Amino acid sequence: MAHLTKRTFFAILSFTLPAAVLSGLAVYLLLCFIASLSFGAFLALFIPVILVFAIGYLSLVVAFCCRGVRTWGGSEGVFHIKWADEPEFWNQKMGYLRVVEILIPKELRAKAYWRCGASIGDGVIIAGQLTDPDLVEIGDGAFIGEDARVLGHLVEGDTLYLKKVKIGKNCTLGTRSLIMPGAEIGEGATVGACTLVSKNKKILARTVWAGVPAREVKGRP
Repeated sequence: MAHLTKRTFFAILSFTLPAAVLSGLAVYLLLCFIASLSFGAFLALFIPVILVFAIGYLSLVVAFCCRGVRTWGGSEGVFHIKWADEPEFWNQKMGYLRVVEILIPKELRAKAYWRCGASIGDGVIIAGQLTDPDLVEIGDGAFIGEDARVLGHLVEGDTLYLKKVKIGKNCTLGTRSLIMPGAEIGEGATVGACTLVSKNKKILARTVWAGVPAREVKGRP
């Protein structure tokens, strides 16, 4: 369902195309100046100039798409849908988010998700994926393992569920774990690798859960 619609595509294009033209003009004028210098100076300046403009341009695109996720996101509730007639806000949000995830490396995901509307505390490490960052709260010091996914949405038949996921301080989500909408994970809890935390599940603080579906394997100390 997470796809780039025509409206989202043209919205991004309407922003990025003028920016690309202005950036290209600036690069052309700068290169004309550099070309008047010696060959050694030209080589020394050419690559840094191109890199600076490329990074700046991509940063503008990411900032624009993060704003799009915040603008269209944040909705919770139950929506009846058809595959050919999905909610407009849903299409828009997921389209913008897809562009962000393509452009941003894993090392910068926490910052990017925060800009997309996620509530993220200090010292959080995200090696997995937040499929609905606008519907996620993560406390200080939490760790989301490699390929773990936190979903704020779930489709069952012709029904779309959207509900916030809350992850407490110092929680650990293991590799390839899957957290469904409405789940609440208490402070200091651990979710094992490849574990499925089902919709609206509440996990107590400082407990350990594993399995499909998740079951408590170790109680509070």
